[in-house]
Amino acid sequence: MGGTSAVTNSRRSAITINQILDAAEDVLLAHGITGLTLNAVAEQAGMTKGGLLYHFGTKNDLERSLEGRFVARIEHRLSKLQPGASYFSSAVLAEIWDDWQKGKERFASLILSAANGYAQEGEQ
Repeated sequence: MGGTSAVTNSRRSAITINQILDAAEDVLLAHGITGLTLNAVAEQAGMTKGGLLYHFGTKNDLERSLEGRFVARIEHRLSKLQPGASYFSSAVLAEIWDDWQKGKERFASLILSAANGYAQEGEQ
C-alpha cells in the first residue's frame, strides 16, 4: 500500500508543479519578465509563497523550469518533423499555429514577452 501512496503523492506534486508553471506563464504574459515574482506567481496559482517555495526553492529554479517546459515543447515538435525541414523555426511555428487554432495564443505571447524582457534588460 505504501507504493500506491507514493505514486499518488508524486502525481499530486506533478499536477501542482504544472499549475505553478501555468500560473507563472499567466503572470509573464500579463506583466512581462519584470512582473514575474514569486509572490505574483503564488497568488495566481492560489497558494502561499511557502507552498510555491516547497516546489521551487528560488525564482531562478522557477525560471529554469519555465525554460525547460519551453524547450520540451520545441523538442516534442522537432521529433515530429520530416528530415530536411528547417527544424527549430518549423517547430516554433508549429507550436504557435497549434496554440492559435485552439484560441490560446499563449506560446507566441510568451515568446514575445520574453523577447521584450530581454531587450529591455539589454538597454539597461
